[in-house]
Amino acid sequence: MKKLSVLAAAAAMCAMFSAYAQAAGGEIAVIVKTANSNYWQNVQKGATAAMADAKGYTMTFQGPAAESAIADEVNMVENAVNRHVAGIVLAPSDPTRSCRP
Repeated sequence: MKKLSVLAAAAAMCAMFSAYAQAAGGEIAVIVKTANSNYWQNVQKGATAAMADAKGYTMTFQGPAAESAIADEVNMVENAVNRHVAGIVLAPSDPTRSCRP
Protein backbone atom coordinates (compact mmCIF):
# COMPACT_ATOMS: atom_id res chain seq x y z
CA MET A 1 0.00 0.00 0.00
CA LYS A 2 2.82 2.41 0.86
CA LYS A 3 4.51 1.66 -2.47
CA LEU A 4 1.24 2.48 -4.23
CA SER A 5 1.08 5.89 -2.54
CA VAL A 6 4.69 6.60 -3.58
CA LEU A 7 3.81 5.72 -7.16
CA ALA A 8 0.70 7.89 -6.99
CA ALA A 9 2.74 10.85 -5.73
CA ALA A 10 5.32 10.34 -8.47
CA ALA A 11 2.57 10.09 -11.10
CA ALA A 12 1.02 13.33 -9.85
CA MET A 13 4.40 15.07 -10.14
CA CYS A 14 4.79 13.67 -13.65
CA ALA A 15 1.45 15.15 -14.65
CA MET A 16 2.33 18.54 -13.16
CA PHE A 17 5.72 18.65 -14.87
CA SER A 18 4.32 17.58 -18.23
CA ALA A 19 1.51 20.11 -18.12
CA TYR A 20 3.77 22.94 -17.04
CA ALA A 21 6.49 22.02 -19.51
CA GLN A 22 4.30 23.19 -22.36
CA ALA A 23 4.41 26.79 -21.08
CA ALA A 24 8.09 27.75 -20.74
CA GLY A 25 11.49 26.56 -19.53
CA GLY A 26 13.65 26.89 -16.45
CA GLU A 27 14.27 25.28 -13.11
CA ILE A 28 11.68 23.29 -11.19
CA ALA A 29 12.53 23.24 -7.48
CA VAL A 30 11.20 20.18 -5.66
CA ILE A 31 11.38 20.73 -1.90
CA VAL A 32 10.27 17.88 0.35
CA LYS A 33 9.94 17.30 4.08
CA THR A 34 13.25 15.47 4.32
CA ALA A 35 15.75 14.11 1.84
CA ASN A 36 16.64 11.29 4.26
CA SER A 37 13.52 9.19 3.82
CA ASN A 38 12.93 6.21 1.55
CA TYR A 39 9.52 7.63 0.67
CA TRP A 40 10.87 10.97 -0.54
CA GLN A 41 13.80 9.31 -2.29
CA ASN A 42 11.26 7.28 -4.27
CA VAL A 43 9.37 10.47 -5.06
CA GLN A 44 12.67 11.88 -6.34
CA LYS A 45 13.00 8.92 -8.71
CA GLY A 46 9.52 9.62 -10.06
CA ALA A 47 10.21 13.33 -10.43
CA THR A 48 13.48 12.62 -12.21
CA ALA A 49 11.66 10.29 -14.62
CA ALA A 50 9.04 12.99 -15.23
CA MET A 51 11.73 15.47 -16.19
CA ALA A 52 12.47 13.38 -19.28
CA ASP A 53 9.19 14.76 -20.71
CA ALA A 54 9.83 18.33 -19.54
CA LYS A 55 12.04 19.62 -22.35
CA GLY A 56 13.91 22.80 -21.48
CA TYR A 57 13.57 22.26 -17.74
CA THR A 58 16.00 21.26 -15.05
CA MET A 59 15.10 20.02 -11.60
CA THR A 60 16.59 20.57 -8.20
CA PHE A 61 15.47 18.21 -5.45
CA GLN A 62 16.15 19.00 -1.83
CA GLY A 63 14.88 18.66 1.67
CA PRO A 64 16.20 19.22 5.17
CA ALA A 65 18.02 16.49 7.08
CA ALA A 66 14.95 15.94 9.29
CA GLU A 67 11.26 16.81 9.12
CA SER A 68 11.70 18.81 12.31
CA ALA A 69 14.13 21.21 10.55
CA ILE A 70 11.31 23.48 9.41
CA ALA A 71 13.46 26.62 9.31
CA ASP A 72 15.79 24.88 6.85
CA GLU A 73 12.85 24.00 4.63
CA VAL A 74 11.56 27.59 4.75
CA ASN A 75 15.05 28.79 3.72
CA MET A 76 15.02 26.36 0.78
CA VAL A 77 11.70 27.79 -0.39
CA GLU A 78 12.93 31.37 -0.01
CA ASN A 79 16.11 30.52 -1.94
CA ALA A 80 14.05 28.99 -4.76
CA VAL A 81 11.88 32.10 -4.92
CA ASN A 82 14.97 34.33 -4.99
CA ARG A 83 16.39 32.22 -7.86
CA HIS A 84 13.17 32.95 -9.80
CA VAL A 85 12.55 29.28 -10.52
CA ALA A 86 9.85 28.39 -13.04
CA GLY A 87 7.97 26.31 -10.47
CA ILE A 88 8.10 24.95 -6.95
CA VAL A 89 6.76 21.56 -5.89
CA LEU A 90 6.52 21.70 -2.10
CA ALA A 91 5.71 19.15 0.60
CA PRO A 92 5.68 21.41 3.67
CA SER A 93 6.54 19.92 7.04
CA ASP A 94 4.49 22.63 8.75
CA PRO A 95 2.16 24.45 6.34
CA THR A 96 1.59 27.31 8.78
CA ARG A 97 5.33 28.10 9.00
CA SER A 98 6.36 27.36 5.42
CA CYS A 99 4.85 30.58 4.09
CA ARG A 100 5.58 33.98 5.45
CA PRO A 101 3.27 36.97 4.81
